[in-house]
Amino acid sequence: MTTTRALSQAAIKAAGGDGLCNPDNECGCDIDDLAPCESPNLDACRVARKMKSEPDSEEMANYGPEYYQVMK
Repeated sequence: MTTTRALSQAAIKAAGGDGLCNPDNECGCDIDDLAPCESPNLDACRVARKMKSEPDSEEMANYGPEYYQVMK
C-alpha cells in the first residue's frame, strides 16, 4: 500500500524539490520530515528547493542558514 507521505515525496522529487514551503507562514520542511507541524495547509504548501543564506534576524539565526524557496 502506498502512503500519502510516499506519494508526496515522489511528487516533490519529480518536481526537483527538496521539501515544502508555505510562504504565507514563512515555514518550510524537508522531504524526509514532511509536515513536522502536523497540520500542513494543503492549499498553501508548495514544492520548494532548499537554499542557503545569511539569516536576516536573530530569530532566523536560530533556524540555521537554510531556508526553503518556492520553486518557479
